[in-house]
Amino acid sequence: MDSSALKRLKELGLGSYEAKAYLALLERETLTVTEIAKLADIPRANAYEALEKLLSKGFCVSKPGDIKRYSASPPSLMQERMLADINRAMEGELEELERRRREMAGRWRQIADDVGHLTGELTPLFNRSRSQDIPLEYIEVIKDPLQIHRRIMELSAQAKEEILIFSKAPYSFGRAGIEEQTDQQIALVKRGIRVKSIFQTALDPDEAYWQLTMVARAMENGKEFREAERLPMKMAIYDRRISLFALDDPILKRSSLTTVVIEHEALAFALKMLFECYWSQSREVAVPVSGGRGLAKGG
Repeated sequence: MDSSALKRLKELGLGSYEAKAYLALLERETLTVTEIAKLADIPRANAYEALEKLLSKGFCVSKPGDIKRYSASPPSLMQERMLADINRAMEGELEELERRRREMAGRWRQIADDVGHLTGELTPLFNRSRSQDIPLEYIEVIKDPLQIHRRIMELSAQAKEEILIFSKAPYSFGRAGIEEQTDQQIALVKRGIRVKSIFQTALDPDEAYWQLTMVARAMENGKEFREAERLPMKMAIYDRRISLFALDDPILKRSSLTTVVIEHEALAFALKMLFECYWSQSREVAVPVSGGRGLAKGG
């Protein structure tokens, strides 16, 4: 008996005795139960049960007479029946998946509606509290990466004259966030706002390549860049009025997610002096220009 065919028949859903009985039927035009049990090497009682299952699936036919005999259906018919069963099973699974998808979509819409209604209720409370003039509340601490990214985008959108940036990896909001910020800065430059950035050279080759690609695109659109081996912090200064920075963790010796936003002109002035000091000591950037036409210098 072909062990390979036996294995594949079992993998396609036939029981062990069914598969052995079907392969035995293929060896003769017709066979009795006793002959099938002998050829398939299965107990006679199990042969009866296997044949009944094969008959119900259309994999064999019985021939009446003094002694009932059995004949195998053509393998092509077996293939047709198996594929039909598999298709029905797949259709059933797909229908169940579609039902679950509709159910989940309905739950998502309900959650979105609930969140929307709650936001509508809470926003007036938030706006009223923001309108209160409370002295010395000019410091904001943010720890959530998405909130940090959105705050940076918001402050940039509000800039009127100038943005100064210390940029260095790792970026808590990922490359997609940096690319979104870069697109916004390019748009600001086109509106006449000056954007100057010093970036710390990435050590990882892949990170450095991506970094230079972003720098090249921004430089071609008017953003000013310098490059430094090391920067003291991540920082941005908006219109000499608002400062945003994240300091390295002094214990773990790594960049911290915690970001501080301070609206204080004296601090912004001092940090601008720090930026200009680093700018004067940083090197100009040489990056490939579009189309690979050589190198472009910025500064």
